Amino acid sequence: MTRPTAAMRRAMADAEVGDDVFEDDPTVRRLEEETAAILGKEAALFVPSGCMGNETAVAVSTRRGDAILLDRDSHLVYHESAAITELLGRSYRFVSGDRGPIATDQVTRAPAGPEPLGLVSVEQTHN
Repeated sequence: MTRPTAAMRRAMADAEVGDDVFEDDPTVRRLEEETAAILGKEAALFVPSGCMGNETAVAVSTRRGDAILLDRDSHLVYHESAAITELLGRSYRFVSGDRGPIATDQVTRAPAGPEPLGLVSVEQTHN
């Protein structure tokens, strides 16, 4: 689904690299700095996959034990369920959206659960 083109492969092979663990990869540093500048933020963090980005967003936006309100057929449920529920310790509270997006009244009328609601997840690119 996201296979690189020949030009992308060449760019990757020719890129100046370092060890990102030690924050000395110049390509990643430039990407993070440029992204932070464009967004008007103090800093940015490169994550190499959409799943890693989603899981990071859930981790920093919620606490262990929180529930996430989302469409029952969402990407987080189909592709990241174990990471969200088992590793991060969050649970799901489901509603039936319209191919991802959920309506405001579905949020306000969502059934209560034993765990606090920590996040509402809305997708615009549904599976």
